[in-house]
Amino acid sequence: MAASLPTGWSHSKLARSYGGGLACCRPGVERASLLSAGPLPQSGVAYFEILVIATGRKNTLSIGMSLPGLNPKRPPGWERASFAYFGDGKAYSGSASGVVFSQVFAAGDTLGCGVNFGAREIFFTRNRVHLGSPQGFKLPGGAVKAAAAAADGSAGSGSGPAGPSGKQALWHAALGLGDGDVVSANFGQQTFAFNIRDSRLLQASGLGGGGFGTGSSSQQNPPPPSHYAWQGAGS
Repeated sequence: MAASLPTGWSHSKLARSYGGGLACCRPGVERASLLSAGPLPQSGVAYFEILVIATGRKNTLSIGMSLPGLNPKRPPGWERASFAYFGDGKAYSGSASGVVFSQVFAAGDTLGCGVNFGAREIFFTRNRVHLGSPQGFKLPGGAVKAAAAAADGSAGSGSGPAGPSGKQALWHAALGLGDGDVVSANFGQQTFAFNIRDSRLLQASGLGGGGFGTGSSSQQNPPPPSHYAWQGAGS
């Protein structure tokens, strides 16, 4: 059975989230972070996108992945066990010191973040272009064991990060918002802008093809019934 997909963002006192993945800071809040309301599929390739509707003056918007426990006042990428691509064009991995990665964000951009659990790599896309993986953006080994344990039903028996119930912590989509930032998210319920199933793009980036379909556009190549988690991809 395919893993269920998140349908929105988790509740936050600092940010507003609506149906369709729409999210923004609450009035008077300068910075907030959100996790998807449920974990991403924890095997194969997991991927989600955001559409940038508006950006604030400081361009502090960020997109990435995180384990549960992300500080709601600090963006993903600054916290331990989190990774993110920021509106200033830099990438951050568990530190407030980023590295130059790609272009800055602008209203109208579609940004994507994915993780290949076989290769343990986190990658990003912008406006249908595969940007690759920033240096050092690899899941820690324990997190891979946690994902494998969750996938086969043995969560809690591995050596990965544990949640409050003793079960293995699972990776979530993560979003960092600044005052004036407004985004809409797609967790796989709709066709992605980036053609995630094109094996040629993934193979060119060293992420593996793993039985993906091929095609030149997302419209010609919609997500399969199992959405965006393909078992064994990259393994």
